[in-house]
Amino acid sequence: MGRPDFHRRNPRVPPMPITTTTRPRIPDYVTFRLGESMIYVTPVESFSEAADYALSVFPDDLRGVSKEQISFTTVTNLNGGEVKKEIGIDAKAWRVLMTRLHDGHIINVHVRPKIIINDVPYDEDPPNYDNHPQYVSQQEERASSSQDTQGKPSGSGSNSRSTSRSSSRSSSRSPSPSPSVRERAKDWLVRRLTD
Repeated sequence: MGRPDFHRRNPRVPPMPITTTTRPRIPDYVTFRLGESMIYVTPVESFSEAADYALSVFPDDLRGVSKEQISFTTVTNLNGGEVKKEIGIDAKAWRVLMTRLHDGHIINVHVRPKIIINDVPYDEDPPNYDNHPQYVSQQEERASSSQDTQGKPSGSGSNSRSTSRSSSRSSSRSPSPSPSVRERAKDWLVRRLTD
């Protein structure tokens, strides 16, 4: 037996079809639906253009609505057509999705609520605890206790070195805020909110 001749055609096997790259078909028209209103439109290339298009074809219903508030969904059959599910359309998926739709496919138009954040001016600044009497008295106590520890006579030998190192370390650190400061701030905030 010799080597098989791959160049000879086998009459039982049909030749491979020649594939050409063609642009996917975009439907001739789709249906935009907003509430009970429906209108046939020609598909557009991008999500942004579709939002502009929706604003132009539903001018009365979308008066005062910005383009950023517009979103789209479509109804898709799942589980072999047994279940219908409304699915949102992302801006990046718009172009690909248009190639998968049939003529007249319904695209639902939705309006997302507009979120407005107003800066509320404060009628007064929060209190300054540096001048609060309780905070001042705590600072004075800390200062007097640090003077007492620095004024103590130091022992001799290795103990004096370790004592001087630890006192220099502790005096170089900044004091952390006491829990009572946090509690006072919390109390002030609660009083402000309940008034």
